[in-house]
Amino acid sequence: MKIYIVRKKVIFSALVPLTMLMSSCGKNADLAAIQEFALLANQASESFPKIANDIYLSGIRGARYEEPIEIRSEAEEKCDKEPREVGSMLIESHDVFIAYMTTLGKVAGNDTVNFTSDVTPLATAVGKIPGVQQVHADAGAKIVEILLRVTTDRSRRIKIKEVIVATDDDLQTFVDGFTLAVQRGYLNIFLKAEEQQIDSYYGNYISRIQGMIREANNSRDLTETERATNRANLQSATRLLLDLDSQWNQARDVVRAKRIVADEYLVTLNKIAEDHHKIKMKYEKGMQPSDKELRTMLEDNTKALKFFVKDVNNTFNK
Repeated sequence: MKIYIVRKKVIFSALVPLTMLMSSCGKNADLAAIQEFALLANQASESFPKIANDIYLSGIRGARYEEPIEIRSEAEEKCDKEPREVGSMLIESHDVFIAYMTTLGKVAGNDTVNFTSDVTPLATAVGKIPGVQQVHADAGAKIVEILLRVTTDRSRRIKIKEVIVATDDDLQTFVDGFTLAVQRGYLNIFLKAEEQQIDSYYGNYISRIQGMIREANNSRDLTETERATNRANLQSATRLLLDLDSQWNQARDVVRAKRIVADEYLVTLNKIAEDHHKIKMKYEKGMQPSDKELRTMLEDNTKALKFFVKDVNNTFNK
């Protein structure tokens, strides 16, 4: 059976055969829980590219708040390069995790592991992301080395225990780097810039309207007609202020919702890496993970995915 490194087929379903294997081939495992996890996993498989691609879209949204029009056009042009590149590199880095977790599933199920595309370039992708340290890229390279060894070593059957123990340190480092990459590349740069552009636009707009209101309130020696016009202008300005304040809050809420969804995804990935480490520690002590431990891990990750799938669809599909 081949591994297809495709961005819409993600990691989590690979944990299903892993869970069943380590639970005495599934005879004590909760099949309904595994099926629910697999269903949610497939739905979550498209989630990260939506987040990564929003780097570009965030730049476009933020550019719309720039003034004058010349600056707005320049800001939109900048979005065609760096944001797209960062988003693409994040997806490629994510594919390292996809490839590894899929390999675990195949090894657990005693399936042949073949790659339909070269995974080696994926190892360096995380190192190209601004702010990410070389140690994280090196960890990705080591994970890919193990993937290639599993793929090419036909002389013996590689056991899941070997793969988990050999890879865990690098997986933890890599996930740490991936988390930093998303935080720095998306949350703390592009979404933050979008928030600042929103605040600047509405803050300046509201300040101008408030200045006009103060000027109108300080007007003296007006004729009756001028006073009537002034009152009408004040009422219009007040309504405009309320409308602008509402628009400001709505725009900030959109960004805040995207930030929360991305954070949730990172929490889920880190939880899977944490569970991987717990299993590795069991193996190193000569122990086998219990059904109860594995079921708890499965249920916790299922619950997290359920909320994540709902939130990402509500937030990124608008």
